[in-house]
Amino acid sequence: MFDKFSSSGRATLRFTLAMTFAIALTAMFDWTLDYIMPVLLAKFLVGKQAPTWHTVYELMLGMLCLVAIAGVASLGLNQYPFPMLLTIALVMFWSYYAFIDPKWNFLATLTLFGIVVIPFFGEGYSNQSLLVALSIAASGAIAILLFVLINILIPHQSKHSEEKAELLPTQERIKESARALVIAFPIVCIIYWFGTKDHLLFMIFVTLLSLQATVEKSTKVSIYLIFTNSLGGLFALAALTLVSLNPSIEFYVLLTGTLCFIAAQKIFSPSAKVAIYTGVFDAFLVILLSVAQSPEGDFAASFYQRIIQIFVVSIYMIVAAAVMDLYMAKKSLTEGKPLTFENN
Repeated sequence: MFDKFSSSGRATLRFTLAMTFAIALTAMFDWTLDYIMPVLLAKFLVGKQAPTWHTVYELMLGMLCLVAIAGVASLGLNQYPFPMLLTIALVMFWSYYAFIDPKWNFLATLTLFGIVVIPFFGEGYSNQSLLVALSIAASGAIAILLFVLINILIPHQSKHSEEKAELLPTQERIKESARALVIAFPIVCIIYWFGTKDHLLFMIFVTLLSLQATVEKSTKVSIYLIFTNSLGGLFALAALTLVSLNPSIEFYVLLTGTLCFIAAQKIFSPSAKVAIYTGVFDAFLVILLSVAQSPEGDFAASFYQRIIQIFVVSIYMIVAAAVMDLYMAKKSLTEGKPLTFENN
């Protein structure tokens, strides 16, 4: 059926159909943090050639990590703020470190989402944290299921071994992980100390953007975030404005499906700007889904509230990344440049 499609054409069709169905699924069925599922699915479709047993293995490990986090949180970890935040920071650092290795992307993403969100629901000795962990695990399982099904429906053109990306040296991975942690962790601390569950979008959005900071090879991460956040936010704002004028599931799914098709054509094109296109789509997807699937009944009220939250988070991420850029550049000048000049 798809013999006449090129490899990029198949990838575009695969991405469009899977993402449209996933977004429709979250629109029809409501579960805690349901908008994480399409985000995970998008990362699978962009980053992996085809489903493997290792993907299922990552899911199993991720579920164990989520249940372990929920178990610790349900024992009243929130009653001890400093040990709790230290634990969150250590697990976040490990997640960033593992995410840099493409082999463990999914496990690292699940664990990172879990460690920043689950303890927030572990007030007292509540079982709510376990329900949140199961919701995140369910989102991951559904994302994998859709990923497998779409690859069966639209198989790859030819079986070939997945190209292994060159892994950064250990010292470089530690540096990139520390940079992402320094950017994201202050927001986590602020939300845990002063925030409410209405501000969870802050942490989830920061978590996603901080993952981008670990894989972006350029030292100018702030410039990268400016482009991706600005364009993603503008596209989401335009889409949400259209949805507010015609608030029906059918129009919402049709519109998002069209936008996914346009994004897929850019993401799977042979271009050096694929990372930027992917970052723009990630920002667009998180903003769109978190607002459109908001639990509040009044769409307009949640629309402006969350747009303001996204704007504040974006400004913070850009400023934080710019400060880290300056620090990295100054460190590079003091350590590396003198050696270069001597050789010349």
